[in-house]
Parts: sequence; structure tokens; C-alpha cells
Amino acid sequence: MLPEDFEACLLTDELRAKAYESLGDARRALIKDQIAFLYEYWGGAQPLRSVLRKDLPGGARVEWASQGVEDVLLLVGASFASAPELVAALLPARLAGARQVLVCLVSGPTDPDYAVLSALDLLGQDEVYLLTRAQAADVFTEARRQMLFGGLGRVLVLGFNNAEPLPFNYNRRGTFFASQPLAGLCVAEVDRRRFEQAHPHACIHDLPCDPLQLSTANIQENIRMNMPEGLPFLDVIVCPRGQSAHYTGLASLVLEAGQEHLWVWPELGPEFFLSSCLAIGAVRE
Repeated sequence: MLPEDFEACLLTDELRAKAYESLGDARRALIKDQIAFLYEYWGGAQPLRSVLRKDLPGGARVEWASQGVEDVLLLVGASFASAPELVAALLPARLAGARQVLVCLVSGPTDPDYAVLSALDLLGQDEVYLLTRAQAADVFTEARRQMLFGGLGRVLVLGFNNAEPLPFNYNRRGTFFASQPLAGLCVAEVDRRRFEQAHPHACIHDLPCDPLQLSTANIQENIRMNMPEGLPFLDVIVCPRGQSAHYTGLASLVLEAGQEHLWVWPELGPEFFLSSCLAIGAVRE
């Protein structure tokens, strides 16, 4: 599914080294923390293949088999710069036992984000390609033809938005995941700079609130009164340490102060990368 001259598109060791040197130990430590967190959160590597079998009283036997998909393609927009969001998309595929994972970065006027490149290195991702938008569109078209038939592959897309639209159209539930810039709120007394460093694409609004006078009821009213127009749903709320319980149910993810560098795509766990089949037969004597 890669261009004929794909070897020329492979990310160079020089660029990997440049990213390593430029990022610094502190930023790499945060990425390592994100990897360790997700590994524990998802429970480590999943069985490569599992089969559930049940014999029914009427003589029928059902078998539900699942295993990691054959191929995963991750397309990353030229302006994408969130290492934790990338790790949260890629690591579950590894844990599910996907046979091959390809990462294609769309080239821009500057080098790809160094935090993203370092995250790929820390994940041990060798197959990373730097493609033009036209090449990315061709790769996607070929991927759709080759690996999505029968649900045997998955396509992930990060970092494409209105400013950098997808170079293709696609909509197939269960095999395709595309991120959008995060929409959310930061409560007073939170280190917003640390969050913005980890999630530079997020559209974050400040929520005036006294954390010493919190209750679930007045938080909901406070959010309703201060919700910016045109923001019907919240992806994330960043709140002071020890206050996450007050915000549960108000966003897809709540991060307490000190955890701003972490991320989970709730809908993108290892099970997303499993290919499953239900077989119905007869009980064999």
C-alpha cells in the first residue's frame, strides 16, 4: 500500500537523532510516563488469539474467535504535535497484537514535531514514513482496498482538521478512527501551560471557579453559564488535584492537575484492534 519508492520516504536516522537531541530528558520522561500509564491502564499485552465456545441445549455450538488485526495504518497530519495523543492511539494496537503497524507522517514546511518523533522511537516504531499529501491520499486509497475488506485492518488519522483537511473521504464504522482538536475547559488554579504543551491543538477555555466552594451541582451550573457558544460537547476538563469526582460525566476525560501530560482515547482500546468472527455449527459427537 506504500508508494513504489517507499524506501526513499522512510524516516531517516538523522532526523530521529535530531528529534532526540532537541526534545530533552524532561519531555522524554513525560512520554515514558504516558506509555507506562497506558500499559497499566489497558492491562498489558492481550492474548494473540482467544476462542470462546458454547454448546447450546438444542445441539448448536457457537464459537467466538478474536485476534489482533493484520494491519494498522496511522496517518498523522503535518501540524500534529501531541505525543500523548499519538501514544494513546498507537499503543492499544500493539497490545492487541496487530501484525503490522505503519505510521505515515504528512510532510510540511518544517520537520515533524520532535515530541511525536520521540514518542514513535520510545514505542519502538521502526516503519515511519514521511509522505506528501498526495502520497498519503494514495496510501489511504490502497489501504482501503487491501486491508479493510472483512475488517482485517484499521486506519487511524490524527491531526487533520478544517485548517488541514483530510486528503480523502472515508466513513466506515468499526475500522476507522479520526481525531478532532480537543474541546475543553481548564478550572482555575491549574497549570494550563503544561496541558497546552502536551495537547497544543486543544481549544481550551478557562472556567472561573473557586475550588474551595465546589459541589457537583454548582459546578454543572457554572459550566452551563460559562460554556462558550458553539461548544456543545467537552472532550476534556482539567481540574485541581483531588477534584475529579465533581466533574465526572461532564466530559469524555477528566485530568487532575499533575496529570495533564496523559491521555486516553476512551473509544480506542485494544478491542478496537481485534478482528472477531462468530461461527455457528453443530455439536460434534
